[in-house]
Amino acid sequence: NLKITAEILEHAARLEVAFFEDSRMREMIERAQRGPADHCIKFVRETEGAITNLLQALGLVGILVAIEPLILLVLAPSAIPYLFFHWRLSKRSYLEEYLRTPKRRWTGYFVSLLTNRNSVTEIKLLGLAPFLIEKFRFLMRQFRDQDRLLHRQSLGGSSLFALATTVAFY
Repeated sequence: NLKITAEILEHAARLEVAFFEDSRMREMIERAQRGPADHCIKFVRETEGAITNLLQALGLVGILVAIEPLILLVLAPSAIPYLFFHWRLSKRSYLEEYLRTPKRRWTGYFVSLLTNRNSVTEIKLLGLAPFLIEKFRFLMRQFRDQDRLLHRQSLGGSSLFALATTVAFY
């Protein structure tokens, strides 16, 4: 029995190490560790903001319909492309964030190497700090450039829809 138990434990240990060495599993762990409570709070806040915005929009539409009933026929068709635009942009933003997981792991690794008391002496002795800092900066520049592109597209699309709605309104 002792021999069989030892073999099972060795096998389980090998499976556990393999699990933690698999990059796909590490990415899954990274996503799970990235603050689930923070995501829940963010979800609640954004849901609250969306409900507030919806109520404000409905109030504005109610006032506009009371003033000019035909305005709804002019403005309603412009809302559908606007919602579709934001849906696609949100989907793309989520995909970008999802695909960043391996790079986020690397940035965390670089930070831990540069700030962990156990690795600082080796990093200094081997002169790796400038190399690690440059790798970190490279990844952070990629994140910044991707975010900048998404924000520009959001600003451009929102501005275009606001202009089109204003022109249709007048």
